[in-house]
Amino acid sequence: MSSYSENRRYERIFFTREQRIEGYFPMPDEDGGLKVQVLNLSEGGLHFTQKREYKTEIKLGAHLILTGLQGPDPLKFFQNVEVEIKWILDHDYLEHVSYGCQFLDLPPEMREVIRDVVDNGVLGTKDQ
Repeated sequence: MSSYSENRRYERIFFTREQRIEGYFPMPDEDGGLKVQVLNLSEGGLHFTQKREYKTEIKLGAHLILTGLQGPDPLKFFQNVEVEIKWILDHDYLEHVSYGCQFLDLPPEMREVIRDVVDNGVLGTKDQ
């Protein structure tokens, strides 16, 4: 029997809250858009959270444009990538709402930078 991580198509890199990797999505109902905390990243997508008190209504299957990431240099290249929301973890007892999203049509040069960041573990912790 294989482990959950062995079933993943792409390795992920995990970020701590202290690293403050932030993503930005323009939202029609939000002044200045939506700022989120990115917890992990792979060639396939990313996991982000937002504080419950600032929760924006995002539906499963929604398509959003990730206009940028704020963090160390290797991630600053990340601009205007379409994502699809694949899962949402939203329980009243949690302080944050979590979202998993898949990249749609990720340009090859962005995929290569993500692969390099994950392979070298330069920004966070790799899947174990």
